[in-house]
Amino acid sequence: MTTALDRWRTIAIQAPIAGFVAGSTLVAYLVLTSFPDHNPMNFFLWIPTVALGSAAGSGMSWAILGIALHYVVSIGWAAGYAYLAVDRTFLNKRWVISGLFFGLMVYMFMDLLLIGVSKFTWPPTPLAWINGIFAVMAFFGVPLAYVIARLDKTPQA
Repeated sequence: MTTALDRWRTIAIQAPIAGFVAGSTLVAYLVLTSFPDHNPMNFFLWIPTVALGSAAGSGMSWAILGIALHYVVSIGWAAGYAYLAVDRTFLNKRWVISGLFFGLMVYMFMDLLLIGVSKFTWPPTPLAWINGIFAVMAFFGVPLAYVIARLDKTPQA
């Protein structure tokens, strides 16, 4: 019998690992495909401007803050998925499809947040838009779901 404490312990173990893996995989994909000059610093410098507005500057300290915020958000999304997966075992049994749909949900919600803080901009081309959606679905959602499924300790029926 699984207690509430066991569930939260499972989530606390799964979330940081899955968030780090998924966040790193997403950045690796984006570096290979879409950043100007394939420079991840542009991404990590942009993140503080979303969180802090025009108060954020440029430089290494802001990039470090961007990296920290990226992984905090990634771990937060992983905790949300792990919370769902604790009681919904079909998510771990079908982790590929679950990860793809979770990634789509993350993409849409993050865009809504960007609209809310007036930082949303349409991608320059339809292909760039599709690449962004694909990136979050396949290189964030799927790795996150895979790690959660592999770390699942629930007996499988």
